[in-house]
Amino acid sequence: MRNHQRPHGLAGVILVLCARLSFAEPLASDDPPPAPALTLESAWQLTVRHHPELRAAAAQREATAALERQAAAVPNPELSAQIEDDRAASRTTTLLWNQPVEWAGKRSARIDAAQWALKQADTAVQARVAQVRAQLIMAFHGVSTAQERLRNADEMRRIARQAHQTASKRVSAGEVPPIEAVKGQVAMSQAESAYRAADSQHQVAWQWLRHAVGSDLGGVERLQPDESGQWPSPARWTNLDALVDRATLTQHAEQEVSRQRALAEVERTRARPDVVLQWGVKRDAGRHLPVIGVSLPLALWDQNQGAIAAALSHADQAEAALASTRATVRAQASEARAQLGNAVEQARALRDTVLPAARQALDIANRGYELGKFGILDVLDAQRTLADIHQQLLMMSEQAVRADARLIELFGDVALSSAPSHKDTP
Repeated sequence: MRNHQRPHGLAGVILVLCARLSFAEPLASDDPPPAPALTLESAWQLTVRHHPELRAAAAQREATAALERQAAAVPNPELSAQIEDDRAASRTTTLLWNQPVEWAGKRSARIDAAQWALKQADTAVQARVAQVRAQLIMAFHGVSTAQERLRNADEMRRIARQAHQTASKRVSAGEVPPIEAVKGQVAMSQAESAYRAADSQHQVAWQWLRHAVGSDLGGVERLQPDESGQWPSPARWTNLDALVDRATLTQHAEQEVSRQRALAEVERTRARPDVVLQWGVKRDAGRHLPVIGVSLPLALWDQNQGAIAAALSHADQAEAALASTRATVRAQASEARAQLGNAVEQARALRDTVLPAARQALDIANRGYELGKFGILDVLDAQRTLADIHQQLLMMSEQAVRADARLIELFGDVALSSAPSHKDTP
């Protein structure tokens, strides 16, 4: 039997992480201190504490560990008693202790299969941790994006209000027809409606963040300013081929192949019957006679061939599934990597080139309208253009975060330690 050191799994990890989570005591004050701003790391610490899926994964891993300990158990003995003849003068009484003895590697094969199942449980825990972290990243960035949309909507509302005031002054001065004030009023109403919609989306985003964390966030209602507006760096996902075999899906499929092979070996050992050793004592006419025996079932008709064939077929199926999993992981990772690079490239172009030009165009339109060189439609068109570019920039940022979160879900944070930079700050 091979020596085996059982891994700790998420149950110990959660305890270690929770033990590290401590907060300094606030200073005494008459007014309660404001709730601290939420960072991605502090949100992850809350998730480790409270998320129900992580607790469920830890419980499942502990259940598998208990089954592994059960696989090493030795068969229980059997105590039997036998009485011959009901007359006291000729009665004989026999007490036997029957002990099944596993041989042909049955116990070691059973332990090996249970150990592979435990390794799969550990991998499933890692996959769940990566999935929960990816969901948290997307929810956290969703709040950051919603805050930016709300800020942009407030800015566009201010610009529309200013344009309406300018149009009203020019109408009062008789410089332009009254229809321009009406157009300005419509634009201002649309900006107000857009602001209310952005505020509603902001509240919904916070609800999704609470769901991703698994708690109420302790009353925190704002994000750390330096945590917003950051893009994932595509540079850390350059060597995807080397990461395919480290993906949790690939590892789980590889472990399934080994587990099915171990189960096939378990079925082979079951074809060989166990030996039962017997020893005891027989009382006959006042004498105590030792009894020693051995029992060996004969595998004449049932040699477990059907179960062996089924186990071998399951092993072949697991090998085919492993090849399919590798191809799927490689395809999904390549797609996500391409989406990440494209989104970051477009976002950078919008931020560095298109957005400043749109702001400049709006400023020129406003000044020109005040001087009577442009009409109100030119100002409104510049406002819509700026708002659209803001939305495109936020959309590209969301696509980048979703693609990066998908890669984290596939590979975990295995590439972070060697990454040249984690974030690309705008």
